[in-house]
Amino acid sequence: MRGREGRGGSGINALTLKGESGKFKKQDKKIAAMLLIDDILLLPVKGFFGVLKKIHEMAEQELSDEGYIRERLMELQLRYELDEIGEDEYYRQEKELMQRLNESMKMNEGQMEG
Repeated sequence: MRGREGRGGSGINALTLKGESGKFKKQDKKIAAMLLIDDILLLPVKGFFGVLKKIHEMAEQELSDEGYIRERLMELQLRYELDEIGEDEYYRQEKELMQRLNESMKMNEGQMEG
């Protein structure tokens, strides 16, 4: 068992559940079972938040990855040359991508200096 102090619990763990004889009391076993059930029930929630965190990290990397932004610029230019998008749309998207690329390059320079 592990302590519950991190979640605002009473600090109950396997060592404090043992009686003077070194054996678990019946009531202590119930508490230990409840703590285990609590951990099992919270497992899907913890997993869900872990997935959300990973998605956030991947999205952030995609937004700041210079190679990815350059690929998007080449793709944009190709779509413009094939007349899939108009001139206004091309310049609007190019401006956004160039801003992201410049921000990414500044951020990477700052990390290299620091």
